[in-house]
Amino acid sequence: MRKNPNDVINAANEAMYHLTRAQDLLKSARGWGVADLIGGGIVISAIKRKKMQDAADAIQDAMPYLRIVDEFAHHEFSQYDLESFGLAGLIDIIGDNVFSDVFAQDRIKRTLVTVENCIDSLDGVLDALSDMAMNQQY
Repeated sequence: MRKNPNDVINAANEAMYHLTRAQDLLKSARGWGVADLIGGGIVISAIKRKKMQDAADAIQDAMPYLRIVDEFAHHEFSQYDLESFGLAGLIDIIGDNVFSDVFAQDRIKRTLVTVENCIDSLDGVLDALSDMAMNQQY
């Protein structure tokens, strides 16, 4: 079934909302991760892990909308590998030490870059879809 560009724009906007939320949460987790690295203790670790989990949830919330955009715009958002972020939190929980903290911090950083790249791509697709809808060329 062919989707109306306006429906795809709505899906892209929803995806953008969730990805921007994930971006904000990852930035916060990164800050808490720095505190954890310098000896933050169990409370700091718990806050960092909560931010990481909330970011992973926001990424998951974006995925169905990204699939809709993929179908219409033929853009492969799956290339960004956004769904594998949860592993860092698990490793951080299992072994709360400097090595797991460094691993989690690296994963936060890499996932943040991935989310930001996805946001940039989605922004470009959203601009193109908006132009299509305005020109009624679908």
